[in-house]
Amino acid sequence: LDRAEEDKTVIAQIGKRVDTVKELEMLNFQLEERLERCEELLGKKDEDLNNCIRLHQDKMKDMELRLHKVVDLKDEDLNNYIQLHQDELKNMEHRLHKVIDMQRRDLQERDREVIM
Repeated sequence: LDRAEEDKTVIAQIGKRVDTVKELEMLNFQLEERLERCEELLGKKDEDLNNCIRLHQDKMKDMELRLHKVVDLKDEDLNNYIQLHQDELKNMEHRLHKVIDMQRRDLQERDREVIM
């Protein structure tokens, strides 16, 4: 009788352990499913992040191109300004040479008058 009682107890314990193993297997399966969902979400987040990075890189390239255009325009404006002033300086130099030539002639004529 004690042997039968012992057998029942051992069988009950084995049953509990089998149930525990089944529960653990079920928990493991649920954890694997959650892990897969997390990996999918993480993959989506990575994709979203990469799309965001690409978008900002495109915006940066666009801004850089626009900045180069502005700089080129400013360079062109500056070159035009410099050319304008160089032209003005040449004109002033030309007028100055005319005035100097006129004064030389005047002085030469005065010298002739004084000599005569």
